[in-house]
Amino acid sequence: MLLVRALAVSATARRPYVISFDVNHRPALWPKGIAPDALRYLANRADIVLVGLDEAQDLWGPDLTPTTARDLLPGPRILVVKDGSRAATAFTASETVTVPALRVTVAEPVGAVDVFAAGFFAGLLRGDPYCVPAPSRRPRL
Repeated sequence: MLLVRALAVSATARRPYVISFDVNHRPALWPKGIAPDALRYLANRADIVLVGLDEAQDLWGPDLTPTTARDLLPGPRILVVKDGSRAATAFTASETVTVPALRVTVAEPVGAVDVFAAGFFAGLLRGDPYCVPAPSRRPRL
């Protein structure tokens, strides 16, 4: 219920809080055919969205690219499309930044998405130039 109330205020109305949303699609938790529209609706109402390219392709079509994902999700002020071990691309209304993934030895993949999100938000708050937008335009978190 809290999420529904928070999302009831449109992001374009510049609500006094920022909503981040990780699509985190888990097909087994959704009745067939419901997730694509529901997750797209929720993502477009949030301010900052993180989505894996592979899950976006599973939801909205196998030919989806980071750029076409942005076309499909124009609502968020910041959209981050993660492309596994290759790169992450962040979109705002005025810029696009693609950063290659760091090369690391994976000890345990569980939690990698959460670690990425934590690093992204820490960088955003710190004003890191790779975590768009620039400090003068970054949202209050």
